[in-house]
Amino acid sequence: ATLSAAPDDVEGLTYGGPGILYGLVSNSGSTDGDLYRYTIATDEWQLIANCGVAFIDCGLAYDPAAGILYAKGSQDENLYRLDPLTAAATVVGPTGVTGGGGLAFVSP
Repeated sequence: ATLSAAPDDVEGLTYGGPGILYGLVSNSGSTDGDLYRYTIATDEWQLIANCGVAFIDCGLAYDPAAGILYAKGSQDENLYRLDPLTAAATVVGPTGVTGGGGLAFVSP
């Protein structure tokens, strides 16, 4: 199937459970930090909100057990937790790495 194009420069993209993808905008200027939800069945992108962090070269990952998103970009060393319903960002802590771009969640 062909997915419709995202409304902006989605760099962080992750599986969000059955039929759902989440996308985080970065490197686009004023819309950096916009979190989108893509519903495969309806082929629709929905803007959730801006998370308040201007991500650069970001990675996005989903914890299915907790229903939480994680994001890391090159704008700082922090790992962020994102609420998939509101896009609210919370600093988890520093990673010691300034670069971003890829992120994966591995269940313990």
